[in-house]
Amino acid sequence: MSIKIYDNHFENCGTGISAPADADIDIGANRFVACGKAIDIRTPESLFGALGLRNDTPPELLREVLSFIGNTHRAEAEIAEKAASVGLFKWLSASADTTTLISGLASLYQYVPQILAAL
Repeated sequence: MSIKIYDNHFENCGTGISAPADADIDIGANRFVACGKAIDIRTPESLFGALGLRNDTPPELLREVLSFIGNTHRAEAEIAEKAASVGLFKWLSASADTTTLISGLASLYQYVPQILAAL
């Protein structure tokens, strides 16, 4: 099912429309005034980078850890143990460490259903 975004007026906003690259979106005659970014089409790789993971990280590894987190606040030690068990640490980028990844994952628990739907 296509998401239709038509005849809207966006003014003084950071981002008018933001959606994952694989979303089925029909964007029509909209007006953007003084917006930082009118339309932001995101790729899943941007999530990897924000967590300190390389862009070539297998999505299924991140999906498994996020499924473990669910929408429950888990202790960072539990998240670290799960990330280690699926081999997620070996995909850390050169500019990140395990603390970057684990604290990032821990902060996402309330958004996990939406993230899983986008992955």
